[in-house]
Amino acid sequence: MTLNEQINTISFASIASAGSGLRDLQLPRDQFGPAIGVALSLSSTRALRMTRGLLGTAADIDEAANDADALVEWAARQGGDERQLVSKALRLAGGEVLLVDRVARLPRTEARPFISEWLADGGDPRAIATWLQTVGRVLQENDATVPGTSGSLIDWITEAAEDVVDAIKEAVETIVDAVVTAGQTIAEVIETLADWTIEELGHLVSALLEAGRSVGELLGEAVDAGVTMFKKVVKALIDIGHTVVNVLSDIATQTIGVIGDAIRALREIGQSFADILAQAVQLAVAGFKKVVEALLDIGKSVVQILGAALSAAANVLRSTLDALLSLGHSLTQLIGDVITGQRSLVEAFTQALRDIGRSVGSILTAAASAVAGAVSEITRALVAIGETIVELAEWAADAAIGFAREVVAALVDAGKTVVELVSAVAQRALKVMRTVIDGLYELGWTFTQLLADLANIGKDLLARFLKAAFALGATLVEFIGETLNRTYALAKEMIEAALEAGAKLADLLLEAASDGYFTLRRMVFGVLDAVGLGEVMRWTLSRLEDFTDDVFHEVMTALRYAEAALVDVLDWAIDKSEVAFNAVVAAWESVSEDLRDLYAWASNLTSTVAATVWQRIGQATVKLRNSVSYVLTYLEKDFLPGVARFVKGLLAAGYELGDLLVRVAARSVALVAEVVVELLEAGFTLAQILLETAINPSNALDNLLSGLRVLDQSWSDIMAAASDAGDDIVAEVVETAQRLEEPLSEMLQGALEVGGGLFGLVVAQLFNSLASYRNLTAAEKREAEKVFGDSIDLDLVSVSQESLDNRVIFEVQTFFQSFGGGAPSPRAFVTGTLINFSASTTISNEILVHELTHVWQNFETGPMYLAEAIHAQVVDPNAYNYGYTNSTTGAGAEAELQAANGDFESFNREQQGQIAMHYYHRAFVESPPLDVSDWQPYIDQIRAAA
Repeated sequence: MTLNEQINTISFASIASAGSGLRDLQLPRDQFGPAIGVALSLSSTRALRMTRGLLGTAADIDEAANDADALVEWAARQGGDERQLVSKALRLAGGEVLLVDRVARLPRTEARPFISEWLADGGDPRAIATWLQTVGRVLQENDATVPGTSGSLIDWITEAAEDVVDAIKEAVETIVDAVVTAGQTIAEVIETLADWTIEELGHLVSALLEAGRSVGELLGEAVDAGVTMFKKVVKALIDIGHTVVNVLSDIATQTIGVIGDAIRALREIGQSFADILAQAVQLAVAGFKKVVEALLDIGKSVVQILGAALSAAANVLRSTLDALLSLGHSLTQLIGDVITGQRSLVEAFTQALRDIGRSVGSILTAAASAVAGAVSEITRALVAIGETIVELAEWAADAAIGFAREVVAALVDAGKTVVELVSAVAQRALKVMRTVIDGLYELGWTFTQLLADLANIGKDLLARFLKAAFALGATLVEFIGETLNRTYALAKEMIEAALEAGAKLADLLLEAASDGYFTLRRMVFGVLDAVGLGEVMRWTLSRLEDFTDDVFHEVMTALRYAEAALVDVLDWAIDKSEVAFNAVVAAWESVSEDLRDLYAWASNLTSTVAATVWQRIGQATVKLRNSVSYVLTYLEKDFLPGVARFVKGLLAAGYELGDLLVRVAARSVALVAEVVVELLEAGFTLAQILLETAINPSNALDNLLSGLRVLDQSWSDIMAAASDAGDDIVAEVVETAQRLEEPLSEMLQGALEVGGGLFGLVVAQLFNSLASYRNLTAAEKREAEKVFGDSIDLDLVSVSQESLDNRVIFEVQTFFQSFGGGAPSPRAFVTGTLINFSASTTISNEILVHELTHVWQNFETGPMYLAEAIHAQVVDPNAYNYGYTNSTTGAGAEAELQAANGDFESFNREQQGQIAMHYYHRAFVESPPLDVSDWQPYIDQIRAAA
């Protein structure tokens, strides 16, 4: 049976029946094409059904691929209808990638029309891309992908390709050639791959490169595919092993925008700007310049670019600077950008400028036109990289004065010494030296300071320095004054020369004094024999404007070296002004003379003169800030009569009372008494003296009180003064009296005589010093609240339990009992918030209420209540009785209570305590309770004070 007859036996009712029918004929594979050709002669529909059926009934991918290969080879040799039939069948069957793979094995002349017609008929270019990336991976890695991970067809193509790697390279070239011949571009293929990963795109790129495409061509075609795809291609190239420099060199001819996109792509895959520049520097100059231009175009600042270049390498920084300059950035702009943007770049930046041939002068000139401070920064950088002072100073000499001074300041800031600066420019033009000196003047150096620094640089060099300095206004006198500080021999020669030249003594001494002690000493030494001590001292006195002037110190030191008798100066000073005397005293110790000798000299004068001198010594001691304590020690031991006049002098000079008392209070009682007498005569009050003494060390009042007692000051006067000084001083005086074991009764009597609240303060201070006391118990607080409510903060109330043999308790108790009165307990009384009871007695609630009334009074009126209570006892032996006949219940006082009409102040302080006590007893102790209606208004008044 012929092939035509066999084909006629097949049912074409469906794709499956057509395909199965063909397979049932069991034809050799090379007969599949002719069989489909017979079907095609019948109709194109039958042929398409048979082709799709054949592919659809393949047992596996191997059989399908082999069948497709047979059909492709047959169709390639037949004609356009057959090619269109096979490509359409594979497209409809989802086998376009298999079609590309099989066409790739054809000769190029056969492959070209196949691909062209397939694409024209609606073929998907993604199939080409998928096949290219599949075989590209094989070509790139030559390592099989794990089957099943990419789909059976792709896995089959991968395995097949790995067996024939060399042949695949030619197949890739065949497909690329066919695509191009078909009028398609690689860019159009690439455009279809927007969702591909970089790895997938890398495989495709590998395949295209194997097909003979250059990196440049690929990137150029990627540009046509859009920015996103272009960046992906760049990343893919790097991913498959191409270097940054390869990529950049291959797009060097592209636009700045394209290069910028490439840089962005490189950044996105982790390449730093420093890495990019380090690679780009290997390009030709024009190429590197375009990379730098692209960096600017994508928004990188000059400082950022230079910083990245510096991070790469010194040569990269140099090339970058060259590129920026050639791109039109002026040196002035670059300096300004670096100074304002990143100062840490300045030194490397400056070095790079020098390396590319920029002169020191041109760099500084550009800096002068840049931002403020640029000259200073650049100068420091030039010094740091080793440029010489001479070059910098010579530029400064021709620059504006402000920039010249900046250069000198920067040189000094960089560690250059005066000697280095002057030595470096000594042989240059005079204006260069003047520039350096002017800059040093501006920095605060004086002519004399510079001369001191340059003293040993050599005569010739010094002469050049002086010539320039004199041109700037330094005087010969300044030079002489500094020179006089060098050696005595030179000083004597200079003085003699000046005198022989007609110089006046006053001018020489004046200039010498202005130059300092050593110069003046040498000057005095040089003129003393010629003019005598009197002339020197007269000039000294004429120059003395105030006691702080050290001219006497300088002259007296010079006189000591000249072996003059300084005691003669003291004798001379007696008849002179206070200012002159102070100056002598000021100089005395400073020239290594013992002040005790001066004090001994004063003590040996006649009494009248000595009194005047000691007052002057007091004034001088203050004004010269000498040690007052030192003088007091001397007077205390050797010349006590001088104390009063010395103190008078101190006060006349404005010495503070407090400072004086600091130094006096701890000394002997006799000296304290002398001082107190003088202070009182000077108009200070005892209150001032107490106040200033009390703020000094804790034992300062001891000697003062002892001194006051020696002077027969009464306790009434002392306590009145303490009261004027304030409560804190009263407390200090009381504490001191306790410590000195003064009779407390006398102090209490004195306080009582002063009146007011002072007595209460004194008693309170005495009892607050007791250490044995307790807080109220909870039970005591409950009872107290029944009377006082919230009017007293009971947490603040304490109970003293000192024994009767305590000195304070004993003497105060004795003092209180001396007044008599009907006190409920001879021991109980209140100081502030402290209730005092004998430790041997038990406090009853009634007594507690009475004493708490005094606490309430303390809160209401202050310590005045205690004096009022004592006063009541003094004027009335029955001070406690407010009219009652029964001391336990208060019965009998109803009429008095009613008559007062609720005015608590109608009763004295002790009667108020009794009213509160009787109220408590009647309401809370008696059973049944007694009527309290006449007492209630007064209790209400107490409670209302809360």
